[in-house]
Parts: sequence; structure tokens; C-alpha cells
Amino acid sequence: MPFLAEEHLPIPDEDILSWIFDHVSYNWDMPIYIDAANPARTISARQALDTIGRLITGLKAAGVQQGDCICYPLAFLGIIGAGGIFAGTNPSYTTHELTHAIRTASIKHIIVEPPLLPAVLSAARTCSIPDAHVILFDPAASPPSPSPSPSAPHAVSTAQPTAYWAGRFASLFDRQRLAAFHAEGQAFRASGRVSDTFAAFVEADDERRARRVLAELAACCVTDDAARSLRAFQREFARRCGNDALMPSPALIVLGGSGGGGGGGEEGLRGGEGKGRKTGLGFMERLRGIAREARKSSV
Repeated sequence: MPFLAEEHLPIPDEDILSWIFDHVSYNWDMPIYIDAANPARTISARQALDTIGRLITGLKAAGVQQGDCICYPLAFLGIIGAGGIFAGTNPSYTTHELTHAIRTASIKHIIVEPPLLPAVLSAARTCSIPDAHVILFDPAASPPSPSPSPSAPHAVSTAQPTAYWAGRFASLFDRQRLAAFHAEGQAFRASGRVSDTFAAFVEADDERRARRVLAELAACCVTDDAARSLRAFQREFARRCGNDALMPSPALIVLGGSGGGGGGGEEGLRGGEGKGRKTGLGFMERLRGIAREARKSSV
């Protein structure tokens, strides 16, 4: 015979996003997610809601339909908000194991971190999932910040020429590189010598720094036209660098919150011309070359 509970708690009949964010009784700007490895990286309830909204926009633009299954907290809620079903996998899965998981759950879209991209792409292609449905998520990028309003000083609301984006990229890139040199300077004052590996560290870290800058620029785009012009610059810059990882992807559409579709697709993941090619020039020299050509073409 069944044993019924003596007390029955009310079960809300609203969707999970409304249940979480419509009844916030604490400070919206207080951190709710804190990176254990780096406590300085935090996300508040306000930033979480903003990020989830951008994920919903990006997933909808990528073609996610209600009931689609996508192979945490903010990504999970973004998937739920877009009407999808969340299905997690083990990051240590081999390509064969990923293929089995994708087929078993009838996966339609995948969110993946950069280190796992090769195995996921191989499994996705085996399962006939388009490259455009593989969304690259980079946790090393800058923490999310509230969406800029069209009147904000750094917001971009219209399409801009390549020279404009090259200038803004160079400014942000130099600022972040300077911070690395500043840290080395402090170490030099303490020890009296420059690290033997510092130059190699700065060059090797340029790719991560560039991705972070591109994500910041995408977050400044408040219209589809602005986001499209940034992606055009990004594709040219990635080709010059011979680096597929810098190509625009659906993830940048999400970060920018532009609501636009396409932009990256297979070209963003496969890299088009320049795949696997290294020019031997530094990031900033290649950037200056792009800016010079853009100025010539506008004359």
C-alpha cells in the first residue's frame, strides 16, 4: 500500500527561468557564481540573466527549435530558455564515445570548449551535424558584462570599416599585452632579472589575448550591422594570422547579443584560406597591414 507524505509542498507551475529570475530577493549585483581557481572572476545575477538572454538569442539564430537536444549553469539555462533539452557528456570521451552519445540522444547542436573541439568536430561530422551547429565556448574570455545601451560611449550601433575595428582591436590588445609586461616588470624589480621564458610566454599568449579582445568588441555591438562588420574584420584578421581559432563562430554572435544569424558557419570553423598557414609576422604587424590596406581601398 502507498505511504503518502504528511505534508505537501507547493510546486510552482512556471518555467524554470521565470522561477529563478522573477523572484530575486537579493542584490542583483552580488556574485552568485565565483571561479574557485580565480575568485576575481565572478558573475552576478544581473550578468547571469544578461548572458542567458544572449545565449537564447544566439541559439535561436543558429536554428534551435523547441525540443532540440544540445550536447554549466548559464549554458544549461540558455538551452532551456531556447526550448532545447540539455544533454551533458564526459569531457574525457573519445571521438567514438562522443559519436555514440550524440546518436543516442539525437543531438542537434553542441557547445564545446576549445581544447575539446577536434574530437567534437570529428564526432559531429560523423553524425552529419553541420559545423555551424557546433558552438565554441571559451571560458578564458572576459567575464560577461551588462549589454551596452546604444548611447553607451563604447557601444557600436552602425557598420564600421575595417580600419575602425583594426584601431579598436590594437588599442585593447596593446592594453592587455602591457598588463603582462607590467607583471614582468614587478617580478624584475623583485628579482633583478628578466624571466628567460617571458618573450615566449607573451607570443604564445597572444592567441588567447586576441580572442578575449574580439569577444569584448563583439559585446560592444548593439545592432546586426555592427556585428556583421566586426565579423568581416575578424575573418580577414584570422586569415592573415593563418589561425582558424580566430575565425568568427556562433559563440561570438552569442557574446555580442546581436541576434543575427550565420556569420560564422562552416567558414568560421574550417577557416577557409590560410588554414594551417603561419605568416611569421606578429599579431600587431598583421593588424597594421590590414589597416593600411583598408585605408588605401577607402581613398
